[in-house]
This record gives sequence, structure tokens and C-alpha cells, in this order.
Amino acid sequence: MDRIKATANDLLQLNKKQYCELGPGQGPISLLLKENKKNIVAVEAPWALEANKKWAADNDVKLYLMEFF
Repeated sequence: MDRIKATANDLLQLNKKQYCELGPGQGPISLLLKENKKNIVAVEAPWALEANKKWAADNDVKLYLMEFF
């Protein structure tokens, strides 16, 4: 099992109502959680590449743009 899947499995075991993923990236953990019917929000830097924002819209994940570094 790769690191991303292992992390998603660890998070799923927490069985929380909502999860938040901090970017950068294209949401691999969020997408795995979403596949398991979990409520996901994501945070991405406003200056991030469009590809880093597009995955959220394509998968109906609420994405907030804000600085978090």
C-alpha cells in the first residue's frame, strides 16, 4: 500500500464528520476520502497553479483559497 492510501486509511479510521486537506497538490487524500463518502474541504494557496484548484471543482470538493504557510 502506498503512503497516500495508508494516510487516507488512517484518517478513515478516525471516523470524523469532516476532513480538511491543506495543499499543495491535486487532492489525492481528499479524493480517497470523498470516495468513502466523507465530507471534505480543502485549502490551497491563492497563487497555486490552476491544476491545483481544478481537481476540487471537478470532484465537488469545497476549496478555500488562503495563505497557510
